[in-house]
Amino acid sequence: MTFLPRKYSPMVTRQKVLQWCDKAERCHFDVRQKLISWNIPYNERENLLVDLIGGNLLNEARFAGAFAHDKFEFFHWGVRKIEFELKKKHVSEPIIRMALREMDKAGYSAKIQGLIKRKEPQLTGLQLYQKKFKLARYLISKGFENDVVWSELDRYLFY
Repeated sequence: MTFLPRKYSPMVTRQKVLQWCDKAERCHFDVRQKLISWNIPYNERENLLVDLIGGNLLNEARFAGAFAHDKFEFFHWGVRKIEFELKKKHVSEPIIRMALREMDKAGYSAKIQGLIKRKEPQLTGLQLYQKKFKLARYLISKGFENDVVWSELDRYLFY
């Protein structure tokens, strides 16, 4: 096993990770991965994480809420995709459920309708069933639930 030299001194590491966490909401997993990439020893890495949590710079619940809000509003992701991505970041199930509950459920249907209106003109020369299938596949790939997608498509295409 080869020893890799650390990227920054302990003082510089602390300063850089504080600045990085101060710029945006981060999760524990992302910070840990960043410190691993800098070749920071385990004990120092875990002590830094404890300090960041204690100083309220790292907060999983706040991160999950901000992540869910931003991905829904700006990237038009559905609940399933947001949940999957939060799981990839090792956020706990109760925190994920809490973040998804805080999402704007009233705007959920409107978001799907907006995506349908934006995508539907691109599907020219297709039969209604082909158009419906392609729209459903698109929306499901964005993370929206099957039953919600199909009901919204029925409402949009037949009214």
